[in-house]
Amino acid sequence: KDSAARTRKALETMEIYAPIAARLGMGRLKGELEDLSFPYAYPAEYAWLKKTVKGKYEDRLRYIERTAPVVKLHLVQAGVPVLDIHSRAKRMWSLYRKLKRYDMDPDKVLDLVALRIVVPDVKSCYEALGVIHTHYKPMPGRVKDFIALPKPNGYRSLHTTVFCEKGRVAEIQIRTPEMHDHAENGVAAHWAYSEQGKRSNTAAKAAELAWVNQLKATLKDIKTSAGMANLKIDFFKDRIFVLTPHGDVKDLPEGA
Repeated sequence: KDSAARTRKALETMEIYAPIAARLGMGRLKGELEDLSFPYAYPAEYAWLKKTVKGKYEDRLRYIERTAPVVKLHLVQAGVPVLDIHSRAKRMWSLYRKLKRYDMDPDKVLDLVALRIVVPDVKSCYEALGVIHTHYKPMPGRVKDFIALPKPNGYRSLHTTVFCEKGRVAEIQIRTPEMHDHAENGVAAHWAYSEQGKRSNTAAKAAELAWVNQLKATLKDIKTSAGMANLKIDFFKDRIFVLTPHGDVKDLPEGA
């Protein structure tokens, strides 16, 4: 009975609460909820993944940590100020979902461990990208500018995958401290700044607040488990993002 209850709660967390956190841009909370639930919701898959990727994680982590000082030196010598540089390991559930698109082959997941660089401002982000591409050949089609075109949940960063030290492939993410805070904490970061009076211009965006209010209204109307199932279908199925000719982003449900 306890096992069944744990499984039910884990699935509920992965299917309802983690997607809510993701929609609010709360990347750290989303990842923690998913990884805490994964072993109980899908124990066999979790055990397989942990066994399969353990050595690969450790190898790539060692490589990224050895590479970070070299990359930092290139940036500093080019006059780009670096506030922080560290490794980021992909979370287990996120990795498992990605593996399903890549024939369950961990070697095809290029961002298993990524190098994250934090610089003071947007100008420095693009300067850092230019320096990195000067020293390391970028992989075609793998440069993503989420600063010029943020994700609908507000995520902003530059991503590039390069042939780095010793020719090994590495993903590098470049962002400002504010972008990093938003990526980790989403709208909660805006509310925290607003409530503490630290900044007047970082109150949560109108679109984010509108979505929160929409969610609150929907949850208030839900009285049955069938209603919760409808919430899952309507709010959280896979999204498709399309661009208008004017560059606006439209967030549509799968199949739209």
